Amino acid sequence: MSVKAKILLSIAILREFHSKIKYYRNVVRKNLSVYREYREKISGIDSEKALSIDRELKNLDTLDKNLNTIEIFLEHVILRLETLAMAGNIIASIHVVREVAKQLKQNMSNTIPIFNVLIDRLDEISRSLYQDMKTLDIDSRQIAYSSNEAKKIVNEAKKVAGIL
Repeated sequence: MSVKAKILLSIAILREFHSKIKYYRNVVRKNLSVYREYREKISGIDSEKALSIDRELKNLDTLDKNLNTIEIFLEHVILRLETLAMAGNIIASIHVVREVAKQLKQNMSNTIPIFNVLIDRLDEISRSLYQDMKTLDIDSRQIAYSSNEAKKIVNEAKKVAGIL
């Protein structure tokens, strides 16, 4: 598979991951709504159940916020990566894919299994892209510049998403 094809596959995986995040976020929001409605119905009747529901609501609210953060991060990264790929900046694209794979692996490990599968696939492709980059005839200064540019892109996405 060519380097360009691997970058496009990486973008497709990130889009799929983004889609899954949106789906699970909608599920969490629906559950929040149901629990809030149930909480209203039992308030004053069963205080022990109400406390249990309050804890569940707090957990669901935290999960919703975390999924929102990841969703914003992915939106920003996908947009920048697509721009780099369309501009033909292969080296910077490879570095961005690698940085994003690292970030997702650090922040999303031990979560929903499908997320782990997608992250592992992205990480596998990023490693392959790095190996491919070593075979290309590229100036080391360009590699260093692209690496710094990729870190800026990922840090910018983290800042926009509120991760930093």
